[in-house]
Amino acid sequence: MLKALGTGLVGLMSWKDIQVVPGETPGAARMVLGGAVAAEADRQGVQRVHLALTTTRELAAAVVILECGAGS
Repeated sequence: MLKALGTGLVGLMSWKDIQVVPGETPGAARMVLGGAVAAEADRQGVQRVHLALTTTRELAAAVVILECGAGS
């Protein structure tokens, strides 16, 4: 998420501002933003966060794509 925003973990941002929670369909996940991370996403015009997760016994990987409105 922080890489997608282009900021890294700066200022008042905290790892606790980013939550991965169960999605609407079985096996799906979604991301919930709070605090300074949510504020930065709003500042950048983020309207939707797309999250893809995959795991094995040894590895975990995630891809985050941010969708912004026109003119953002």
